[in-house]
Amino acid sequence: MPLGFRRPARAPQHFSIAKTLLLALALFIPGSRAAAQTRHRPSLDFTIGPATSWGGAHDYTGRAGGSWTLTFVPDNRGSRVVAFTIGARSAGEKILLCRPDPLDGCRPDFPDMTDLGIGVGLKAGAPAARARAILGPMLYLGDFRAGGARLQLDAAGGFRHVQFVIAGRGDLVRRGAENLRLGSLEVGLRLID
Repeated sequence: MPLGFRRPARAPQHFSIAKTLLLALALFIPGSRAAAQTRHRPSLDFTIGPATSWGGAHDYTGRAGGSWTLTFVPDNRGSRVVAFTIGARSAGEKILLCRPDPLDGCRPDFPDMTDLGIGVGLKAGAPAARARAILGPMLYLGDFRAGGARLQLDAAGGFRHVQFVIAGRGDLVRRGAENLRLGSLEVGLRLID
C-alpha cells in the first residue's frame, strides 16, 4: 500500500426503528418453514365489561365505567402469539362534583378514551381451553392523546370455532406529567377460523 494512502472510512451501520421492530416481531412469531406451508388459524375476541380508573394529578370523578375490546391474533397455532387490539372505555355518566371550597373549583371527569395496541405473549393449554398472557405498547386517543403499556391475561374455553373468554387488563398511561392506571375485567366470545 503506498505511503499516505488511507482506506476510506466505512459508513456506520444504522438500524432504523422499523427494521428493529420487524426483527423483534419475527422472533416472536411462532412456526417454522414447514409450519409456514400449513393453514394459519386466526382468532378474534370481542369482550365487554366493567372498568375502573385511578391515579393522575387531578382528583378525577367517574372512576368506574365500562370498556370493550377487540383482540385479533393472526396465528393461533403456537405457544407464542402476536396480538392487535382496539377498544374503548367510558368513565360513566359525566357529572361535575364541586368541592365546598370555591378556590379549589370542580373535579374534572375521568377522560373517556379509545386505545390501539400491539402485544406479544405466550399461550398454554389444550385447543378446547387456553390461557394467554400478552404485554405490549398502547396508543390512547379520545379526550386526550397519550402512550402507555398494557398487560392482558385471558382464558378461553368451549368449542373448536367458538369459545367463551374472560380477560383481565391492566394499563399504565403516561399523560404529560401524570400517570393514569386503568383496569378492566371483560367477558365475551372468541371466534377461531
